[in-house]
Amino acid sequence: MRYRSIIMSSGNDNNRIVISADNHEAFIVITAVLGVIWAVLVMSIRMYIRLRINGPFGFDDAVALFGTVRATSYAIL
Repeated sequence: MRYRSIIMSSGNDNNRIVISADNHEAFIVITAVLGVIWAVLVMSIRMYIRLRINGPFGFDDAVALFGTVRATSYAIL
Protein backbone atom coordinates (compact mmCIF):
# COMPACT_ATOMS: atom_id res chain seq x y z
CA MET A 1 0.00 0.00 0.00
CA ARG A 2 1.36 3.39 -0.93
CA TYR A 3 0.99 6.40 1.32
CA ARG A 4 1.01 9.97 0.20
CA SER A 5 3.53 12.20 1.81
CA ILE A 6 1.75 15.07 3.57
CA ILE A 7 3.98 17.88 4.74
CA MET A 8 2.82 20.30 7.43
CA SER A 9 5.20 23.20 7.69
CA SER A 10 5.22 26.51 9.51
CA GLY A 11 7.70 28.14 7.18
CA ASN A 12 10.82 26.57 8.64
CA ASP A 13 12.03 23.65 6.54
CA ASN A 14 13.56 21.86 9.53
CA ASN A 15 10.27 21.49 11.43
CA ARG A 16 8.21 19.30 9.12
CA ILE A 17 5.82 16.58 10.08
CA VAL A 18 5.66 13.99 7.34
CA ILE A 19 3.24 11.09 6.99
CA SER A 20 4.88 8.14 5.33
CA ALA A 21 4.65 4.35 5.46
CA ASP A 22 6.90 4.27 8.53
CA ASN A 23 6.18 7.62 10.22
CA HIS A 24 2.71 8.52 11.52
CA GLU A 25 3.76 11.38 13.78
CA ALA A 26 1.35 13.85 12.16
CA PHE A 27 -1.65 11.73 13.18
CA ILE A 28 -0.51 11.86 16.80
CA VAL A 29 -0.06 15.63 16.67
CA ILE A 30 -3.47 16.17 15.05
CA THR A 31 -5.16 13.91 17.61
CA ALA A 32 -3.46 15.69 20.52
CA VAL A 33 -4.47 19.12 19.21
CA LEU A 34 -8.09 18.06 18.72
CA GLY A 35 -8.13 16.54 22.22
CA VAL A 36 -6.82 19.75 23.78
CA ILE A 37 -9.35 21.86 21.89
CA TRP A 38 -12.18 19.55 22.98
CA ALA A 39 -11.08 19.51 26.63
CA VAL A 40 -10.75 23.29 26.81
CA LEU A 41 -14.12 23.78 25.11
CA VAL A 42 -15.90 21.38 27.47
CA MET A 43 -14.22 22.93 30.52
CA SER A 44 -15.16 26.42 29.33
CA ILE A 45 -18.81 25.40 29.00
CA ARG A 46 -18.71 23.78 32.45
CA MET A 47 -17.18 26.92 34.00
CA TYR A 48 -19.75 29.14 32.31
CA ILE A 49 -22.62 27.01 33.57
CA ARG A 50 -21.23 26.89 37.12
CA LEU A 51 -20.32 30.54 37.44
CA ARG A 52 -23.15 32.22 35.50
CA ILE A 53 -26.15 29.92 35.46
CA ASN A 54 -25.97 27.26 38.15
CA GLY A 55 -23.70 27.96 41.10
CA PRO A 56 -21.67 27.47 43.23
CA PHE A 57 -18.18 26.45 42.17
CA GLY A 58 -17.51 23.19 44.03
CA PHE A 59 -14.70 20.76 44.76
CA ASP A 60 -15.54 18.64 41.70
CA ASP A 61 -15.22 21.71 39.50
CA ALA A 62 -11.82 22.51 40.98
CA VAL A 63 -10.63 18.95 40.33
CA ALA A 64 -11.93 19.07 36.74
CA LEU A 65 -10.21 22.42 36.19
CA PHE A 66 -6.95 21.10 37.64
CA GLY A 67 -7.14 18.00 35.43
CA THR A 68 -7.84 20.05 32.31
CA VAL A 69 -4.95 22.43 32.99
CA ARG A 70 -2.59 19.54 33.72
CA ALA A 71 -3.62 17.57 30.62
CA THR A 72 -3.38 20.66 28.42
CA SER A 73 0.10 21.51 29.69
CA TYR A 74 1.18 17.89 29.22
CA ALA A 75 -0.09 17.86 25.63
CA ILE A 76 1.63 21.17 24.83
CA LEU A 77 4.99 20.11 26.20
